[in-house]
Amino acid sequence: YVTDNCNLRCKHCFYWKEVDNPRNAHSIEEIEKLTKSLKERLDLLTLTGGEPFVRKDLVDIVRLFVQNNKVKRIHIATNGLLPDLTVRKTNEMLALLGSHTRLTMQFSIDGFEDAHDKVRGMKGAFQKTCETVKKLMEIHDKRLAVSVATVVHRDNFHEMKNFKDFINHELGVPMKINVLRKPTSVRGVAPEFMEAFDIREDDGYEPPSEEQLRELALLLDDGTIASRIEKKKIEHSITILYHKKKAVNCLAGIRDATIFSNGDVSICEPTTPFANLKEFDYNFDQLWHSPAAKERKEKIIGKCFCLNSCNLLNAMQFDTETLVSL
Repeated sequence: YVTDNCNLRCKHCFYWKEVDNPRNAHSIEEIEKLTKSLKERLDLLTLTGGEPFVRKDLVDIVRLFVQNNKVKRIHIATNGLLPDLTVRKTNEMLALLGSHTRLTMQFSIDGFEDAHDKVRGMKGAFQKTCETVKKLMEIHDKRLAVSVATVVHRDNFHEMKNFKDFINHELGVPMKINVLRKPTSVRGVAPEFMEAFDIREDDGYEPPSEEQLRELALLLDDGTIASRIEKKKIEHSITILYHKKKAVNCLAGIRDATIFSNGDVSICEPTTPFANLKEFDYNFDQLWHSPAAKERKEKIIGKCFCLNSCNLLNAMQFDTETLVSL
């Protein structure tokens, strides 16, 4: 997380308290210390928030990870409300990357205009994000990949078929699906480790039914590997949400970690932080192997499962049964 600041107020956001009351984010000097402390090259760096593009030194952050960590792929999750700024900074980031480093840009669009603007809390948000996607698609660089991520719930499920066609054909990008998350969609974690995962009680949205998710899984499969991965993710989500069973062995705490904008570190997004990088002078390796980290890992790793797409997709890469099924 590079910032708590955001130019939207989404109804289904689990990070709403931080967005409403932004904390002081890491300084660029602290981020430099962090990048130099990492002992292994990162396969994937995800930059999120808040809205990453409101941070003025976003390109400098990318530069540090490229120079000091040789990161293989940089993924930025954005709401796309800043078209010209996003295009300019994307070009600046591409100029920093080597020939084999990829930049993936994922835009959040939750259905057609009325549905999207309602859940995002801003009139005109849909049109602005679509404008940004179209402008980015004019950048012809094989290192850049653009996609749309949609949070699906019972209120917008009915338009998913037509919406997928719009995303694929009008915007010309692939569509990713995130099933609406609730605190009850996280299993096997003691309540005291879930205090930070605080979705608004009155958001008014519910996850799709099992039947709707099965229909969605079939809709997503167009024969490509990417679409089959999305289909499998939905099938795993059904197992987790409605059968209340583990679908894959989560690698959060093993291959994945979450760093919040104020330096707090947790095993994953839904779980409560157990330490802060400031206590370790932004030396991540020392923090990650500290007694506090060891204690938290022992209490969570191997015991929990949830719908968090980032962790679910990472775990699927190392799950033999999942890979064979593709």
